[in-house]
Amino acid sequence: MRKFSFIGSFFTAILIAVLAFFILYLFVPSVAEEFFGFSYQSSRDTKELKKAVSDILEEARVPKVAIEEYMAKLDAPDFQRKLSNAAKEGKDAVVDFLASAGEGIDFGSFNASGLGSKLSDGFSRLGSFSSRQLKSLQRILSGALDSL
Repeated sequence: MRKFSFIGSFFTAILIAVLAFFILYLFVPSVAEEFFGFSYQSSRDTKELKKAVSDILEEARVPKVAIEEYMAKLDAPDFQRKLSNAAKEGKDAVVDFLASAGEGIDFGSFNASGLGSKLSDGFSRLGSFSSRQLKSLQRILSGALDSL
């Protein structure tokens, strides 16, 4: 009969915790979102959302420097949490949240207050997104996309 020492039990517990984390993180995104606040799927969805917003701004002929500055604001650590909270509140909250991220940026042909209308118009053209982007946007916006 083998006797487990404290260190052996400790490393076994650490190994089990690490395995559980990665299984949840990679394969069960809803549970990972609930417990950790992030998941592999949510990070991919956020990347697709930023690409869609970038495409909308490029179509609106926004200078590249302004787009890069705006995308840097979307990389803030609490962006994903605030976006999911806004998505639960609906269409207006999502557009207002994305527009508020553009405050203080010179968009050239329109001011930051016009950003909300540009984003709303861009999201209303669902046919312009790829199927992968559309699925990601539907997941991350939790049904708010239907009313955009």
